[in-house]
Amino acid sequence: MSSHPSSSDTRTLGKYKIIRELGRGAMGVVYEGFDPLLERYVALKTIRKDLLDAGTVYENDNILQRFRREAQAAARLHHPCIVTVYDYAEEGDTVYIAMELVHGKELKDYFAQKHRFEIKTALEIMLQLLDGLAYSHQNNIVHRDIKPANIILIDGTGQVKIADFGIARIDTSELTQAGEVMGTPTYMSPEQLLGKHVDGRADLFSAGVVLFELLTGEKPFTGSNITAVMHSVLTADPPVPSQRNHQLPPECDAIIAKALCKDAGERYQSADEFKAVLKTLLDRVNASAPPRPVTPDSHALPTHAVTEPLLLEHTLLPKQQNFPDTLEDWVEYLTQQEMPIFSHTARRINQAMSNPATNAIELGRIIQQDPTLTAKLLKLGNSVYYNPSRQKLPNVNRAIIILGIKNIHNLALACSYVESVITGNSVEQVNRQIAHSLHAAVQSKSFATLVDDPFPEEVFVASLMNNFGRVAFWCYGKDACIQIRRLMDAGMEAEAAERKVLGFTLDELNVALCKAWQLGGLIQECIEAADDPLDDTLSKRVKLVNISQELVRELANGLDSPGAQECLKQVAELTHKKANALLSIVMDNAEQAVHVASQFGASAVAPYIVKPAMMLPPAEVAPPDATVKVSSARLSALGAFQTPMPPGKSGVDQAERIKILQDISGMLDGQANINTVFEKVVEGIQKAIAMDRVLFALISPNRTVLREKISNGLNAELRNHVLEFDISAEKNIFTYALSQSGASWIIPRDDPAMLRLFTPLVRKHLGQNECFVMPIAIHNKFIGLFYCDRAIRRIPLERQSLNVFAEFVQQANICINLSKK
Repeated sequence: MSSHPSSSDTRTLGKYKIIRELGRGAMGVVYEGFDPLLERYVALKTIRKDLLDAGTVYENDNILQRFRREAQAAARLHHPCIVTVYDYAEEGDTVYIAMELVHGKELKDYFAQKHRFEIKTALEIMLQLLDGLAYSHQNNIVHRDIKPANIILIDGTGQVKIADFGIARIDTSELTQAGEVMGTPTYMSPEQLLGKHVDGRADLFSAGVVLFELLTGEKPFTGSNITAVMHSVLTADPPVPSQRNHQLPPECDAIIAKALCKDAGERYQSADEFKAVLKTLLDRVNASAPPRPVTPDSHALPTHAVTEPLLLEHTLLPKQQNFPDTLEDWVEYLTQQEMPIFSHTARRINQAMSNPATNAIELGRIIQQDPTLTAKLLKLGNSVYYNPSRQKLPNVNRAIIILGIKNIHNLALACSYVESVITGNSVEQVNRQIAHSLHAAVQSKSFATLVDDPFPEEVFVASLMNNFGRVAFWCYGKDACIQIRRLMDAGMEAEAAERKVLGFTLDELNVALCKAWQLGGLIQECIEAADDPLDDTLSKRVKLVNISQELVRELANGLDSPGAQECLKQVAELTHKKANALLSIVMDNAEQAVHVASQFGASAVAPYIVKPAMMLPPAEVAPPDATVKVSSARLSALGAFQTPMPPGKSGVDQAERIKILQDISGMLDGQANINTVFEKVVEGIQKAIAMDRVLFALISPNRTVLREKISNGLNAELRNHVLEFDISAEKNIFTYALSQSGASWIIPRDDPAMLRLFTPLVRKHLGQNECFVMPIAIHNKFIGLFYCDRAIRRIPLERQSLNVFAEFVQQANICINLSKK
């Protein structure tokens, strides 16, 4: 019987008969085909022509023409370890390549199945891979996409075939520019991720990543998202292989370290050099004791007895990094090693705006090259804060049309910056700095809107990045941060401590980085104006940014503190609004800043955003006849960073407070379970501010009864009923609290009016105790309230605890409102 397809098969592609579909992806479909002239089966890889044509608007050199040249060059490669390209053709809207049909399994499938390779097998695979690369590099062809999916192991033979020569460059670069999402950057070299010129050494870096995975079963560079993986490739040292697989000889550590050097000049300079080192190691392995078999249940590679260390030339571990000494060294360190993605992206985004004729197309291309940036920008662009009209923005090009190129330019800078710092060392100092920057940015944008600024988003970004050098330092300064913090803790002023440790101030680093990264524009104006923020010659926009920065610093002392009042006065002069009218705007902005932090993916910083409060009376405990009320719009962490009181007494446990706030902030994604939020608040009130009894009660559907939902310290386990309080017929502490917009501090001492609020039903269930009460609402409709006291130990309440109580409840309020959107 003939093995050829029958003449009745009608589907064709050019001269090829289509047998069956083998797979499909974003680029097109892969078919098994048959060439009737040469009587051979082939693989037909189709590429949608419209994707290639799209490149003409981005490049002077037509991508389709370049693709033809790449395919033609690949067709000249004839090597046992390379999948042969037979033909290139275009038919209608489809471009296709006919290539050798290989019966085998991709290396990625072995990895996905957790297959463990003996070191001998791993080295044999690598030698064939490098043999094929050596041949292609000698023919001046760089693959650019060496990864397990492009390495095929032929069934039953152990032979290796490298796939997709001639297509990889288009796959991973040009089509990304045309709007397709790039795959994982795990296997890409640093120079390729940064868009620099690449040569054969980029393929050798990728081969080194594959070798690491063959030896250990793990990837050397990982992260929670694409940006984090890219950051790891660009900045992190790879793990030591022998620490991941204790059966490996120590020579593997040096080989991997050299193969994965960030600097191409320090890697193996040719595939032949890399291959020679691995061949020497394989010879030594073959001469050692035979390996034990690997069973399907094995969790480690087999032991190989290497009798003595193998001395390999040119395989020294990279030299230990010296810490930066000068300001110039720090700029270089942060630019090249710690924040290369942002510094590179920022320069490209700003350069894209320099040519009015092509800026929209170029900006869209740059953004779409980073899937994480694209996703975050579209999420923000579709939010009410940035898109009040709620016009749907399905892609970057649409966002540019609807929101305007300048707004998207600024939003892209903001997204890229926040992503680069929240993937750094998220310690408390960093979170404080980012929280300050985000809060000041929201205040600045709001003030800019009041003066009809044409581009308030630009003011937002200038304020957000006003302290970016300081944030970068605290993210990545390592030992220098510790030294400065110790000096400050010992009483030294911050600027003096910075000079003593670094030889310069962080403000000077701010200016230097701004110039090095070519941020320019309003960002640079504001940073350079930091020495004299109220200079009369400064523009109104710069003044608004500078005042917002100072205002956020002063809010920790309360909205009616002298410093905050002076800032409000200055804002009033610039906006022509009355200072009193600005109070509610400032307080609303603080709440908005929490939402913006969540939208930027920086929920962890939300607890550090200072929410403005009017200062309470100076006495630590209110007068006996006083009832202290704090508006919900005036919530604050006032006093929250002071030293907590000794255990067992009243006061604030700061570690517990931060932990609870971070837990609640982690629920700010709009998907939180409401009951979980309430339980976390009850837990926080009891643990962080040492309350003996905590009650969360919900209002009944007919709004006549307040019914216990969650409680601690009220002996719920001993009762066979839930607590209920009438809120329709009688006036009590709960109806009083519901009549207020914020937190109430109720002190039932000699004041008859207060005493009457403790009705018989309240006294029966709760007694008559000093307490905090605060309602919670969804879309401005009260649904319940929180109550707490220290009735068991009879310890007085204090202002510090009131602030934290209100802070917890307000965080819960934000959380449940997000969950209901």
